[in-house]
Formats: sequence, C-alpha cells, structure tokens
Amino acid sequence: MKRTHSSLGFKLFLALAIPLLLWTILVAPKVNASPDPLNVSWYVTDSGGNPIDNAHLTIYWSTSTSGPFTQMSSSIVEDKIASAYQNPFITGYWNPTYQHGYALADLHITSVGSYYFYVTIDYDAQPTWYWPVATSVKPGDPTWTSVVATGSPSGFAASGSGFGNGITTAYPTQPPPPQVIPEVPLGPAMALLSMMVASVIYVGMKRRKVQP
Repeated sequence: MKRTHSSLGFKLFLALAIPLLLWTILVAPKVNASPDPLNVSWYVTDSGGNPIDNAHLTIYWSTSTSGPFTQMSSSIVEDKIASAYQNPFITGYWNPTYQHGYALADLHITSVGSYYFYVTIDYDAQPTWYWPVATSVKPGDPTWTSVVATGSPSGFAASGSGFGNGITTAYPTQPPPPQVIPEVPLGPAMALLSMMVASVIYVGMKRRKVQP
C-alpha cells in the first residue's frame, strides 16, 4: 500500500508541477514584455562634481534633428526612483553603493531608432541645463557623440541606441563611477526555482519509498 500511495502521489505531483513549469517558462515572461521598456539613466552633478538629488529631468523627442521637439508623454516614462509614470522624472536614491544623483527611467516604446532626444534638467532656481551638449559622454562607449540638432535648445540631440545604452552624464557633470545593474528576467528565475523544488520533493519521495 505504501508503494501505491507513493506512486499515486508522485503522479499527482507531476500532473500539477509540469503545467506550472510550462506556464512559468512560456507565459510568465511575456506578462510585461509589450512594449519592451528601454532603460535610460543619467548621473547629475553640479559644477563641483557633487551629485544632485531631486533634480527634474524632462525628455523631449522628435523624428528629425530640426524638430519640432515635443515633450514625451508621461504615460511612456516610468520613473524607477519614484515608482510612477511621470515626465519630468527625478534624481535620487539608486542603490546602496551609489545613493545620490541618479535618474533612472524605463521608456515604454519598442525602439528609439527613428527618434532624436534631448533632456532638460531643472534644480531649484538654477538655470535650466540641457543634455546632450558637445561635451556629453557615455561611460563605457568612447565612440558615442551627440548629434547636431538645430531644433534642440543646446544644439545637440541623442539618437538611436546611443540614447538608451547605459548611464549618460548630464550637464554640467563629470563621469559617474562604473555601474552595472543586470536585469534578471522573472520567468527563467521562477522556472529554475520550480525545477529545484520539484527535484527536492522527488528525492524526498524516493527516499520514503526505499525505507522498510
């Protein structure tokens, strides 16, 4: 009888575990995948290199370097620090290592290939700063250069993959410390966890079966 109950229990477990595992792998990763967010970020400092919290960054975009540039809809810009959809978004806490001066947003658009961008940065009563300018840089990408844009207040714009590829320095600023935050997809992680749990339960059941 023990062997029968164990066999039935294992079959029931497989009947429940396999559909759950397939759902986790095939369905769960797609829940937030349309449209794919484009990760963009800036490190904002004053002229002395001090990081600035609560600076407001507003993204403008256009399909041409000559404009017109219009403010990106707040429904597209997901402010990761404030956990809200808003444009402008803000600088502040990033993580325990680099806690100040960062702005991070997900742009919920499928591509930036056909757009040009500039950003305004406002803080207290200071004059508005613009990104990019001629001296803007992108850490880790020495080939990146801003695009001459007659429709941008600074005279420059960002284009294509150069806009959404890692941290960008805002003006006036100096290069930020190295920063890599890998994104771990939820679906594969859940699938791996499910397989680990299934393995532990299966081994436990096998041990019970061999006991006298």
